Amino acid sequence: MKKTITFIAALSMLLGTHGWVQAVDYQYDEDWGYCYVENNMDMASEQDPFNNDLFEVVAEVQSDRVYADFETYDYEYTEDYTQCRIIKRTVGYDGMTTEEFMTDYMDNAEAEKIMDTYNGWAEYRENGYKESYNDGLVRMSYNERMWPYTFNDINGVNYIFNDPAWMGYGVGYNIGLMQESWSEEIYVEGQDFPDWGDSDTYLYTIFSDDVNYKFIQTDFTIFDDNGYSIMKVDGKQYVVKLKKGFIPTVFYNGEKIKFDQIPVIDNGRTLVPLRAIFEKIGAQVEWDGETQTVTATKDDVTVSLTIDNTQAVKNGEEITLDVPAKIINGRTLVPVRFISDCFGVDVAWDGTMQRVTLTSK
Repeated sequence: MKKTITFIAALSMLLGTHGWVQAVDYQYDEDWGYCYVENNMDMASEQDPFNNDLFEVVAEVQSDRVYADFETYDYEYTEDYTQCRIIKRTVGYDGMTTEEFMTDYMDNAEAEKIMDTYNGWAEYRENGYKESYNDGLVRMSYNERMWPYTFNDINGVNYIFNDPAWMGYGVGYNIGLMQESWSEEIYVEGQDFPDWGDSDTYLYTIFSDDVNYKFIQTDFTIFDDNGYSIMKVDGKQYVVKLKKGFIPTVFYNGEKIKFDQIPVIDNGRTLVPLRAIFEKIGAQVEWDGETQTVTATKDDVTVSLTIDNTQAVKNGEEITLDVPAKIINGRTLVPVRFISDCFGVDVAWDGTMQRVTLTSK
């Protein structure tokens, strides 16, 4: 039996073809567990990696080693491979590289256990898989997701991608960009397995009306929370930085706060999810559904505000909000300056990257 479902703002790469972030129809064959995806192919705009509107090159990586991220961990073995130690390799935004040994030489099995704490496998084994939000986009668990690989956003919209477990595909998401890479299979006569040709990378702006970008024979690491990535092209590596952000992000004391509702901009003011931030600060939050009132308490400070009202109350004194608090997708959003007025945190706004930085005093 086949089902046809329409998804808004979705993308697929299937059988070596590419689409872009758009509305698509796909048919799911339950008998075969196979999806047929209909969309416009190759619609992303081809870009020059050294001159484009998305990012700029800020440094060349000073190493011939290929780096998969700004911070990676690897093994260094003894000559007989009976022991190894863990080495941390770092690339700075200035392109300079450093290496640091995290352990002494030890048995390989013992080193693998320690490595699991660095790569996250130890936590996975202890706690199992958890759906994780990143800027309002949740990655579906393997057992619950539909084929192809899907993410659900805060509005219930599905973003469809081919399963990255397929050889040649890579999928990643961060700070408003979804990334896919495709490598051509090149069969060499006399060899059992194909070689992989140069990669093409597609960058799609999520929650944004911006265009989508196609880079031929160019690889990127996932852009980090500061908007930096390592680009590999023409046999060299470069550090690149986004020229602008695509969705607002919030950091508290250097830690990025992950929301199940992304911040929004209303009349030039950035509204952020109240509960997530107040709880990160250490406040207790209560909600009165009848009066549509939120009350937050930390130490000797109590603050309350009502939805669609520009007046809040802090320890009996009124505070005027730039714009009223709103409910979006079941979450209460307030102007970011209100956070500072409530509990005395410093607030900084980077309009280029749409980044809010909160710092406790």
